[in-house]
Amino acid sequence: MQYNSIRNCLGTLESIHTFFIYPKRQNALQDAINEDETLRESRLKKLKKFCKTRWVEQHESVATYLHLQPAVIRALDVISTTWKDPTTSSGAFQLLSAIKTANFQISMHILSSVHSLTLSLSRVLQSENQDLGEAIELADAAKQVLLERRENAEKDFRGIFKTVSEISAKYDIELRKPRLASKQTQRSNVQTDSVQDYFRITIYIPYIDLFLTHIQDRFLNHRKILSNFACLFPNKMKNFNEESCAQLFEPYSSILRDDSRDIWVDEVKLWRQRIAGKNVKNSLEALDVCNGDAFPNVHQMLRILAVLPVTTATNERSFSTLRRLKTYLRSTMSEDRLNGLASLNIHRDVEVDPQRVLEKFFSTPRRVNLLYNN
Repeated sequence: MQYNSIRNCLGTLESIHTFFIYPKRQNALQDAINEDETLRESRLKKLKKFCKTRWVEQHESVATYLHLQPAVIRALDVISTTWKDPTTSSGAFQLLSAIKTANFQISMHILSSVHSLTLSLSRVLQSENQDLGEAIELADAAKQVLLERRENAEKDFRGIFKTVSEISAKYDIELRKPRLASKQTQRSNVQTDSVQDYFRITIYIPYIDLFLTHIQDRFLNHRKILSNFACLFPNKMKNFNEESCAQLFEPYSSILRDDSRDIWVDEVKLWRQRIAGKNVKNSLEALDVCNGDAFPNVHQMLRILAVLPVTTATNERSFSTLRRLKTYLRSTMSEDRLNGLASLNIHRDVEVDPQRVLEKFFSTPRRVNLLYNN
């Protein structure tokens, strides 16, 4: 119930983006941008769609809208008052009415404030060769910052409310809390006389709590899985814990070369001695210095740690690459051709010699059936 304002705000943001997709309406937005001296030289000319799954795109969508909001309000005002098409003009008026509410403005600035804290984490998580251990450490750092923001909610929200108050004064937006009832079941019913306190209690604090829950569920709940892998890194577990090492061995014993617990523990001890004093931070760096013949079980365990999924970004990249090559209109393609085109598209750094391609082509027999013989 307390998240309705954020949900409605995102719905309005998505409707605004959809409204300006059409070229004629986009031209109206462009004219409004050109009339604004502060936006005229800006590189941002179009609104970005809000993505429900990618935090980076969420922040960029909210930030872009807040940057272009003066032009959006002006364009919607022009469309609603001067355009003759009743559907378009009424739609613009409805969006303008939704924008000029305290709930929308406060929710937008709360989204911008909270998502900016996790922007660095989101960018790192979408990078390649990401390690689960590093991801959990970054998520834990983001959680600590959000907890500090949660503890200092009154001070931090005061700055957000001040910004919204300045915008509200510019566009004649009334900052007021909704009507309160003695018994309310459909929305937050905080008994307070302060408008600032009402929105802080009903929107700001619950959204931070929701964000903290998402970070805990997505990343920090995997800490138990990762904690046993710390025995492979002396800089993370200075005092060797044989029990933790044995717990790591149990679920993976069937895929290791040796299924003996004693052999595994002794090999880990030798491995820890081998890399003692070296600044090995993650599994990828450890694999570079690990001899698979001398430490077969440790090498296999490091490979497992390296491929433990952090996010779905890599999978989504492969899906995006495949969609560029094999569209719905081009559904007939052999497997060899698809693999070849995908390799060319992914490994752009590999130079292709045209002469070798031609020689390969010329060496293959022709499959054309001629109707005449020489």
